[in-house]
Order: sequence, then C-alpha cells, then structure tokens
Amino acid sequence: MNRMNAIKIPVQLFSMALLCAGMFVIVFAIGREENQQQTKQSPPGKGRQMLVEKQFNPFDGSHLELTRIIKKAMRNPASYRHIQTRYRDMQDYIVVKTVYSSEYGQGCRIKSFVKAKFDEYGNLLEVMDAGFCPADSGDGIDVNAAAVLPDERE
Repeated sequence: MNRMNAIKIPVQLFSMALLCAGMFVIVFAIGREENQQQTKQSPPGKGRQMLVEKQFNPFDGSHLELTRIIKKAMRNPASYRHIQTRYRDMQDYIVVKTVYSSEYGQGCRIKSFVKAKFDEYGNLLEVMDAGFCPADSGDGIDVNAAAVLPDERE
C-alpha cells in the first residue's frame, strides 16, 4: 500500500501540472486573440497615434510607404531627396503630403509633391494629387509652404 500511494502522488502532481499548463495556454491564446482584434479595429487615442507614427521615418519625417511609391515611379530613384512631409489625421485615414526633389534630365533638379490617403496601418488608399512645386520667383513666397496642407497654416 505504501508503494501505491507513492506512485499516486507523482501522477496527481503531473496531472495538476498538465492541467495548469493547458489553462495557461488557453488564457494566453484568448488574450492574444483579443489583442489582435483590438489592433484590427480603429484604436482610439495613443494606440492609433502609435500606428500612425510608425509609418514615418524617425530621422527625416518622410512617410515610408509614400517614399517607396514615389521612388518606384521615378526614372532615377537614386536622385530622390526628401524635403518635407506633413500629414493630417482624419480619423478614418491620414492625408500625407511629401515634397521632394529629383533629377530631371541633364542633371537639373526639380521640386515635386505627392498628396495621398493612407489607412492607419500604412496602406495606400488613394493618390489625391501630384505635381511640380512652383519655382521661387523672389516674391517672398515660401516654396516649402507647398508641403503644408491648406488647413494647417496658422
């Protein structure tokens, strides 16, 4: 009888440990699934802000995906130089406007812009506008102001 009790105790401990490990895995999986569902929904406040901020280069402020799209469309992607990027959070999407310069034949540099909509995860929704920035005519107009969305001007 003594030996039977000695065998039952390790089996009971093993069963309890297995049950606890199984419960841990279930709780972990449920918590992870809830976290993924919260991430997929439009996260309010800081969560959404963090998702939006991850879309931008921390060094020069350029939008990572928009830069990739612009370079892909260029004849000479190596000539791309970021000048300025601004964005406005519209809650359902963000509007990003980037001003950049590039070589345009015979080594001449031109200044251009692209304005596009992105979701909070950095997926392109729509290219809204693109074109050349006006040349500095010496009349005191700030060429870099082209990068500022109209409703951001103070």
